[in-house]
Amino acid sequence: MSHAWFLLSSLLVLTRPSSGFIAFARLRPHESTLFSAYDTVDTIFNPDDVETRNAASRTSGYWRYVQKGKEPPLEFTYGEFPISSFERVIKSAITHHPSPSPTTFFDLGSGAGRLVVAASLLFPSLTSCTGVEILPSLHEFASSILSSNPNPSVSLICGSWTDPYLYLGDADIIFCYSSCLPPEHRYDLKASLLRQLKPGTVVVTTEYSLSGTVNGYEMEEVESFDVDNDLVGGISTVYIQRVVTSGWFEGMKEKIDAERPSSDALAAMKVVREIEDEEECSNSAFIFKTMWENNCKMLNVPPRIWNESD
Repeated sequence: MSHAWFLLSSLLVLTRPSSGFIAFARLRPHESTLFSAYDTVDTIFNPDDVETRNAASRTSGYWRYVQKGKEPPLEFTYGEFPISSFERVIKSAITHHPSPSPTTFFDLGSGAGRLVVAASLLFPSLTSCTGVEILPSLHEFASSILSSNPNPSVSLICGSWTDPYLYLGDADIIFCYSSCLPPEHRYDLKASLLRQLKPGTVVVTTEYSLSGTVNGYEMEEVESFDVDNDLVGGISTVYIQRVVTSGWFEGMKEKIDAERPSSDALAAMKVVREIEDEEECSNSAFIFKTMWENNCKMLNVPPRIWNESD
């Protein structure tokens, strides 16, 4: 026997298709907000459109490996964590933070931005919710969604937690859907977080715990439990950890900002990384041509020869 529910103002209406209306209940304010948040997330990120979001991730994720006959890295696997499980996880994480009202949330590997938006709607006390996504195509897709559904509490960054100029030290709570992260990336994540997070910051991961020490800094596990997650076979184990000691210090953000390279230097570093990864990029042809010409000049090769080699 199937049922359906819908939200009418602050009333939860339960219906049975065969016989129509059967019951209703008045919701408490926080319950009404919860149902409204779920509905808004599903409106912005239609569950039936998950393949569209998956395709956006593959533009700069899977296909560049497939085209070269290589196996795509598992960490580029796109997946969406259930909102009901996420709500339970973040509610628990908040209780483990030393502040009675943490305000700053980060989602590392934020994909289309779905959980970042969900965090801002489910927990209005989280007034700053930031998503960090490494894949440019997925970041651009998420930005287009956000521009159509503006939310002053939400911001998106295209970057990596291994970037020394990406400052995470303001975070109160960090979530990382880490189910597909290989060991080396989990170590990099742990080292990056302990380098810059304030003591007391709560870090949530899935399937793998980050508790322990790196470079003399420590993260402790404070809770773990299972939540529903069909994407990984039905159940995900969630680990909630808290930073005990870290490399964070007063003025750290200002120091990082002062040391940040210019935009031109950052662009050059990006091109170098793309070349090292054998990536196709618009600047590669120019750089290789310049290197060829400079080598020819150093060897005193006549210009008519190296010009004809274009």
